[in-house]
Amino acid sequence: MTIGTYQRPRPVVRVMRGYNPQEPTTRMQRVPAQAAFSDPTNTATQVRSGMVISKVWNGTLSRYEWTKGLATGAEPFIALEDALEKSVRASSQLPGLSCSGQFTIQSGYFDSVGNTSGGVSDGVYLSAFANTHAQAGELKIAATGERIVGEVTDNHHAGLADQTAVNSNAVVCTVVTFNTMFTGGVAP
Repeated sequence: MTIGTYQRPRPVVRVMRGYNPQEPTTRMQRVPAQAAFSDPTNTATQVRSGMVISKVWNGTLSRYEWTKGLATGAEPFIALEDALEKSVRASSQLPGLSCSGQFTIQSGYFDSVGNTSGGVSDGVYLSAFANTHAQAGELKIAATGERIVGEVTDNHHAGLADQTAVNSNAVVCTVVTFNTMFTGGVAP
């Protein structure tokens, strides 16, 4: 019998600075993911660790839920776990780290269609796709007037970092490292 191997679509998020899960003042929240984004039968729509997520109100269930991408007027967060992880499913609570905190984050969810390496260097502002976009959940270079989620850091002068040498459990091992800095401001 062949069991095979499992590879994630992208690496899990790495919080490289500013996050202590035991500290009650950490800018983190736990709410359920919307049903469409935690469907075990549809891997394309699932919330994954490292994606940008936003809290939206579900009037039918009278509760907040995570949606992938930037929702209008909502504060952006970074998903710390996959929506289908056992701990998340058991508690029905997906943890998200606020982009308004002071964190350095490494995420594999960067505009895989429009930008593979060019233009990503220290000091470049990052935004994210809207929750209604096909690439919702992915970071991108902020265009003029788009809300800023963070700023690229960690010597990305040659583009995105390839983590293949240290991470063999992901299909795509390209990551972007950035400092969160959401204040509601927009890119110049």
